[in-house]
Amino acid sequence: MSEVCSINATRAAVARNCSSCSSHTTCWIAVTRRSALRVWQLMSDIDDGELSDDALAWVDDDSFPSIEALRAAKGRTTSPRRSAAIQALHQPLYDNCTVLSMEDGSPLCRISRKRCMWYVNRDLAEIVKDDGPLIIRLKFPAKGGPSQNDLFTLSTKRNCCVRCGVDSDLRRAYIVPHCYRREMPPAMTSHQSHDIVLLCMGCHTLWSMAHARLRKVIAQESSSPVNGVRVGEGPDRAAVKAKKSACSLLRYRDRIPQPRADAMMAMIRAHLGRDDVTDDDLASLAEVDNEVDVDTRELIPHGRIVVQNLNGDFAGFVRRWRQHFVDTLQPRHLPEYWSVDYAL
Repeated sequence: MSEVCSINATRAAVARNCSSCSSHTTCWIAVTRRSALRVWQLMSDIDDGELSDDALAWVDDDSFPSIEALRAAKGRTTSPRRSAAIQALHQPLYDNCTVLSMEDGSPLCRISRKRCMWYVNRDLAEIVKDDGPLIIRLKFPAKGGPSQNDLFTLSTKRNCCVRCGVDSDLRRAYIVPHCYRREMPPAMTSHQSHDIVLLCMGCHTLWSMAHARLRKVIAQESSSPVNGVRVGEGPDRAAVKAKKSACSLLRYRDRIPQPRADAMMAMIRAHLGRDDVTDDDLASLAEVDNEVDVDTRELIPHGRIVVQNLNGDFAGFVRRWRQHFVDTLQPRHLPEYWSVDYAL
């Protein structure tokens, strides 16, 4: 079972020279000790501006905030409850309430009680049974609905971890990672509950590491780095280094060791293309637009490249993830009629 680790950002900033946290910010990260260490490493990589494939491969994009969100939160005071990386569900996921068709009263689907009452309160449905799981009957003809042969959609689902069976500290787990789902056609992912299951915190951490391994394999197969591919002309690294060197010399010249200062001046001379460099030249160089070191190249996400290379075989890709889920976690409490070959 995972442990909740409260990490004081001030101490972390001193220990890691982390510029992403301020003395008024406290980061609360609900992860295992191993996960917490990896988060520290990831945050340090973000500060350095470099993220390795291994670092990004580990990140479960359904569990942790995106890299963009971490950058946006830099220096911002956040609530411990709102900033928790992994949170258990506060209420059961499955209410197992049944919706019946207007015409013949056949079951259409199972939804939450809250959704059922939405129909009832708008006089779009009437309550048939309120003893136990709610049953309502629509007052209008439904345009769609599952086939009568779709036993999974109409089956009763337990609120328990599909791997170990515990019924507490549960959260949703997505069998197909979000980075791929968001690139698929909406028809492949919208209103599809088959590939969303419940896992306890400990089992969810195991799945996070397991699906990171498969993502790394897929990245190698598709020649698509997990952190995406940038296209276009990048920033002038020489200009960036020259600007930073000029700023350092202007501010801390008397504290910089002479060999290091000479090396910095040599870099600036090479960048400017002349041997005579004055303080005015350093000041002008230091005032260069701050955007000079911003990488404005277009980032093509890893998931988009992979999905485009599927050539429409979305079903086969999803089945691969389902099989990986079964092989790695060996779940013993999957919902009735759940299947690797369930149709999309």
